[in-house]
Amino acid sequence: MKILIVSFYYTPEIGAAPSRITNMAEGLQREGFDVDILSCLPNYPKGKIFDGYRGRLYKKESINNVRIYRYWTYSTVSKGRLARTMGMLFFAMAIWIFGLKFWKVLRYDRVIIQSPPIMVSYSAMMLFRCLYRRITILNVSDLWPLSAIELGAVKEGSLYHKILLHMERFLYRNASAYQGQGQEIIDHIQAFGYDKPHFLYRNLQPLTVASNNRVPSRDTFKIVYAGLLGVAQNILSIVKHINFKEVGAELHLYGGGNQTLQIQQYVNEHDCGIIYHGYQPKETINSVLEQYHASIVPLSVRIKGAVPSKIFDLLPHGIPILFSGGGEGENIIKAHGFGLVSPPGDSEALKCNIIKMKEMSDGDYGQMRLNCFEASLKEFSFEQQMKKYKEFVIMPVTPKIVSSELNQAERVKSKENVKFIPDGMNTFERIIKRLLDCILASCALVILSPVFLCCYIAVKWEDHGPAIFKQERIGRFGKPFYILKFRSMKLDAEKYGPELFQGQGKDLRLTKVGKFLRMRHLDELPQLWNVVRGDMSFIGPRPERQFYIQQIEERDPRYYMLYQIRPGLTSYATLYNGYTDTIEKMVTRLRYDLFYLEHRSWAFDFKILLKTFVYIVSGKKF
Repeated sequence: MKILIVSFYYTPEIGAAPSRITNMAEGLQREGFDVDILSCLPNYPKGKIFDGYRGRLYKKESINNVRIYRYWTYSTVSKGRLARTMGMLFFAMAIWIFGLKFWKVLRYDRVIIQSPPIMVSYSAMMLFRCLYRRITILNVSDLWPLSAIELGAVKEGSLYHKILLHMERFLYRNASAYQGQGQEIIDHIQAFGYDKPHFLYRNLQPLTVASNNRVPSRDTFKIVYAGLLGVAQNILSIVKHINFKEVGAELHLYGGGNQTLQIQQYVNEHDCGIIYHGYQPKETINSVLEQYHASIVPLSVRIKGAVPSKIFDLLPHGIPILFSGGGEGENIIKAHGFGLVSPPGDSEALKCNIIKMKEMSDGDYGQMRLNCFEASLKEFSFEQQMKKYKEFVIMPVTPKIVSSELNQAERVKSKENVKFIPDGMNTFERIIKRLLDCILASCALVILSPVFLCCYIAVKWEDHGPAIFKQERIGRFGKPFYILKFRSMKLDAEKYGPELFQGQGKDLRLTKVGKFLRMRHLDELPQLWNVVRGDMSFIGPRPERQFYIQQIEERDPRYYMLYQIRPGLTSYATLYNGYTDTIEKMVTRLRYDLFYLEHRSWAFDFKILLKTFVYIVSGKKF
């Protein structure tokens, strides 16, 4: 399965956002998926294009077997809304340049879209879901614009806020499925009525085994912070309000962001036990973490849905957490006992927790470290999460095949709960599809007329019976019509009543010419006239007889939902389910057909038509 991940951030950038997407991409790659990344030239958190990428408008590269397509964007660490919006806007437009490679886009089975930045995710959703009709999974790491209001970056009720709200609803409405890094995010989306397939995807780290489990001496209590130095974390306020030297501690800072210069200036002017190490690659950070006794994980305000990924980054290293925040992050830390919690933005309470952890007994502190290790191996294991996530990623595209042996109570419940599946095509798309059907079928009738003549003569010559076989099938709106075929069976094939075709080489009712026609699917050619008449389409569920529809509905009552579209010459189910020689296979085929109904598009139809042609030419049985 081929996956495209659209993200504003990706390695070698540092911070929660690039770390999350990098781990996800490489994890999916290890699970057997073919993963591509669509991102911009790396610039975060420095605010300028990294060395090795400057002077380029575009670069394709591969990192750890993941292909990355990068486009230039305006880079800045400015706090100004206009400057930051420009960077997102440039990349939002660059996505459409990538979209011109339609032959590449149509190959993706999934598109995972990272949000925020909401402007980028909005553009990606319009391109990949609304235009190309790809199956999209929305990866929500922050509730934007709600988080922007809580941080004071956006004024509630303003025009800008209303625009962001419109974008947010658009994303939830159009996504095929969604995932959030916190349960609050999942609950927030569901509160709007978007009860779609969803997954709680924590920003976990691949297992890192600590070099030792020795409890380090806490004579000088060493605290680390590695990550973004931005407004949401507000490390600058902590630096100004806590004198770490006075409490017998040191604060070691790694990273960058829009508060970097102010922090550096304050640290240079004050002897307060703070050491700034600058920007460091992820590999370097991991190698030095174990020398620290604790890590600060701060939030400047309570942000709904925010669960800082640094919590999970630190667990495999056995580093207890000094969390300054609330909500779901606070609940996780208290429930598992791997840190201390203080209110967001309360430097005095944070200072008290630093002293408390520093003065803990070796036994209590050692237990807190042990809780970190255990949590990273059990509930917050990246490897275990990826196994479950693999099933979720596959699920939105592959129809969920359930047991056909439903009891009567389950049938009634199914019919009560699922009354309608919306058509994946809108009115305009259906009109164009019908127009193309007429044009292509008419042209095919003319071009293939010599083949028609040869088939007609061959069938007629073999046993002197009728060459064209007509059979009543049920079509659109539940109306019967006569499907046309070149006769491939003997004249008395169904003298004992309807009987399912048993497959090439197994069904003794086939004539010699009929075997040849069936093997090459030439018996279906007269159905081109059914397409012209409007009985059928090129792509759609295969039409069935009422005799078998009644048996299918006994097992799955949703068959009536297929009546809203025309049956087809070929279908999604035909390619993956083959000949339906049993009622059980018919029930399975229905699941595929219902999936096609909900997700059909021009691109999906083209893919089915192309695969059908390839299968016929290559002689592959289906």
